[in-house]
Amino acid sequence: MKKTICTLLLLAGACLGVSAQNINNGGFENWRTTSFGQVPTGMAWVTSDSLLDFLGASAMGSLVKVDGAVEPANVHGGTAAVGFKTIRSYVPLAGDTVNVAGILLLGDFDFTTQDFSPVPFSGHPTMLTGYYKLPANGMGDYLLVNAEFRDGTGTIGTLEDGLNVEGANYKSFSLPISWSTSADADSIMLSFELTNDTADNHMGSSAYLDDIAFSYPSGIKENLGASTFLKCYPNPAVSVLYVENTGKETLTVSIVDVSGKEYLRKTVGVQKEQLDVSGLTNGIYFYQFRNSKGETVYGGKVAIRH
Repeated sequence: MKKTICTLLLLAGACLGVSAQNINNGGFENWRTTSFGQVPTGMAWVTSDSLLDFLGASAMGSLVKVDGAVEPANVHGGTAAVGFKTIRSYVPLAGDTVNVAGILLLGDFDFTTQDFSPVPFSGHPTMLTGYYKLPANGMGDYLLVNAEFRDGTGTIGTLEDGLNVEGANYKSFSLPISWSTSADADSIMLSFELTNDTADNHMGSSAYLDDIAFSYPSGIKENLGASTFLKCYPNPAVSVLYVENTGKETLTVSIVDVSGKEYLRKTVGVQKEQLDVSGLTNGIYFYQFRNSKGETVYGGKVAIRH
């Protein structure tokens, strides 16, 4: 979790241990009204406003329901979406007025014990998909996405990425989940946060999120051992990225950015190939291996640094 989440949780004395079921109401069509605002239903969602309310803050509105009837351009599908805003609020426990940006967490926060409790989850998704919009402000804001999949042995799957392509329209994203085992998870930590890499959140910043889902490609379980025969290196890469396939099946490897835009694609037989990444700008990209049916059998994150 990045700075805003950590700040709010430390002020609340909370320890984050969030988990979930498959994403119910991932289109954010259904909401419930609370004393501090509206919260998506269907999952145990906790918002930055609920934490601000618990902390006795002077203002709320950092995480809002976007009504498609009022703001049709800010909804991707259906009649509603999630809106992330940066607000100015006095937080008594901090003894200061601070900029607070929108946060959406998956879990059940106990305001008596000041702790998060997990929600059961069972599955082994390969991707987190959805749509987001980040209005341009030139300040380097982005939506930070974190997920941690667990079983009885500890963490077995992770996802940490930023959605940072600005624009007036919604963009799709497809973020690969890295697994260390073929076992199903029994819990998950999942969060979305409007943030940036500077010292403070920017007033007036906003972002929108809609239609999120986990992807379970058909047949993926038979290929979860792909990490033993598929390799992509070095990481970070400067000008050349090597891919190796020591399995029995010819695959296609693609290089995409956080928005899902594809930059490179190559067929990889039982051999080592190289991809010329010298023309890509510095940043975080993703590699995806697909079989002849178009199913993703393995993926991961790679940094390009010239």
